[in-house]
Amino acid sequence: MVTMPVWLRALDRKLIRDLWAMKGQSLAIASVIAAGVAMFVMYLSNFDSLQRTRAAYYDSARFADVFASLKRAPSSLEPYRGNEFYKTAEEFVWALAGALREEYEAIVNAGFLLQVDDAWTAALWDRIGVQMGLAAFKKRCFTRVEALNHALRNVPEDRIRYHFCWGSWHGPHAFDLPMSDLVDVMLAVKAKFYSFEAANVRHEHEYHLWEHVALPPGKVILPGVVTHSTDLIEHPELVSERIQRFARLVGPDRVIASADCGFGGRTHPQIAWAKLRSLSEGAALASAALS
Repeated sequence: MVTMPVWLRALDRKLIRDLWAMKGQSLAIASVIAAGVAMFVMYLSNFDSLQRTRAAYYDSARFADVFASLKRAPSSLEPYRGNEFYKTAEEFVWALAGALREEYEAIVNAGFLLQVDDAWTAALWDRIGVQMGLAAFKKRCFTRVEALNHALRNVPEDRIRYHFCWGSWHGPHAFDLPMSDLVDVMLAVKAKFYSFEAANVRHEHEYHLWEHVALPPGKVILPGVVTHSTDLIEHPELVSERIQRFARLVGPDRVIASADCGFGGRTHPQIAWAKLRSLSEGAALASAALS
């Protein structure tokens, strides 16, 4: 029994009794509010940190621009994470997209370009897609692109890079779905820049698809011209040839030379830097050849 001072009014005493009777519910509501405030404070802290990082980077490197890579697209957060609260996998993906939207916008509002990495949309083909069939698998992919685009709805298209790959692990990749079956999925993502694998032996030949696929106006491709999949250092002349193939098909001003995937955890740092040096030298050769 809760004892109360006699000077409290009857309504005040009733309110205190009611709150005490609902102390469990009140504590739960207070906890939710506290969690929301904490998340908002974390968001503001991340935003401030990104702004200070950008300023420091510009001062030290004197680069005209910089991008922040966010791992990952909603479809690449979905695997290996159990859905314990949502009725369907689609509801789960849309919830992930809603959470990621805050980070996407914080990165761009801080002045960075946003790179969204998506290593699972294509890579799930040999795990779940073969049994589903191509039509059903692509429907699944487009559903996840729709969720990603919703998360990107407030981000200007020219501030977005989308990295699309078949997973960077070292393996045979014998059952990678061809780029020709997925290029429409990639181009459906709201982005100006599209990065994809094009330097490894499984996908290098696929530059031919741009002979009959029209790159939409205003879009830019970032094909891989050096790869993490081998420790052999690409010759600059080979890098130049790879760049020129794409430039002749979509236009030199719509191609940025890139790497297939990230080198971290896959390639020794000395080899990675040597590959990037070869990329730079090859790009210079290609620019001279195309000018």
